[in-house]
Amino acid sequence: MSRRIAVIGDLHYCLTNDQKFAERNLFYKGMLEAFFSIEADLHVALGDITHNGTREEWKEFITLAKYLAAQTQCNFQFVIGNHDTLHCFKSDIVELTAQPLYTMIEWQDLRVVLLDTTKETSPLNWGGEIHDAQFEWIRSLRAHPSKVTAIFAHHPFPNTTSGANQPMMSLSTPHELYFEMSQSDCRVIYVNGHNHIQSVFVDAVLWPKWTFVQAASILSSPSFLLLEVSLGQFRTSTIVSDDPAIHHTAKRLRADLEQYYHPKV
Repeated sequence: MSRRIAVIGDLHYCLTNDQKFAERNLFYKGMLEAFFSIEADLHVALGDITHNGTREEWKEFITLAKYLAAQTQCNFQFVIGNHDTLHCFKSDIVELTAQPLYTMIEWQDLRVVLLDTTKETSPLNWGGEIHDAQFEWIRSLRAHPSKVTAIFAHHPFPNTTSGANQPMMSLSTPHELYFEMSQSDCRVIYVNGHNHIQSVFVDAVLWPKWTFVQAASILSSPSFLLLEVSLGQFRTSTIVSDDPAIHHTAKRLRADLEQYYHPKV
C-alpha cells in the first residue's frame, strides 16, 4: 500500500503588527487551504508555527488550521519549534492545541514518529535537544515490529542538510537518536525544518539507511513537500504555490519580522 504525507515547513505566524492583518490573513489562509487540499494520509507541520510563541498566536493559528483541516477531513499533526516556546511553556501548548509534544502513528506498512526537539523559553539558544523522558519513550519503540519509519522533527541532524553545520542550527544529540531508531534493517527518512531552506542529504557511510530532508519556511519559499512511501521506498516532491499574490505577500511579511532568518540562495 502507498502512503502519502504532506509537509509544511516553518510558518512563523505573527500577531505583532495589526496593520498586516489583511496580508496575514491572505497568506496563511491561502497557504493552509492549499496545504489541506493535497490528498494525503497525514498532514504535518514542522514547527516554528508561531513567531513569538505567545498564547494569542497559538490560539489564532490553531483555530484557523483545525477549522480548515476539518473542511477537507485531514489528519493534521505538528511538532513544535524553538520560536513556539519563547513565551509559552510546553504544557501550555499541549493545553491550547490538544496535541501531544511527541507521538507515534503506526500503519501496517509505515511508522510515523513525531518528536519534540526544542528547549523551553530559550531565546538565546535555539539549537535542538531531546530530553531524557522522551528518550525513554523512544527506547520503548524497540518493542514494536520493525518497519520503514518516517521521523518528523524541527531541528536537523548536524552537518547534514543545508545550514545544519552552523551554531544552534541542528540537534545536539543525534547519535543516540540514530542508534535507537536504527535497530532494524528498515529505511528511515528524517524530515525537519528550522533552517528555512529546502535540502536533501544522504551519507551511506555516516548514516546508513537514513535520508535527511529539510523543508523550507513558507515565508522564504511558499511551498510544501509531499512524501510518498511505497514498497519500503521513499519519494519526495515539492509543490510550489503558483499564486503571485502569495509570493508577494510572503516577501512583505518576512521583511516585517524581527529575528526572522531568510537564507540567501
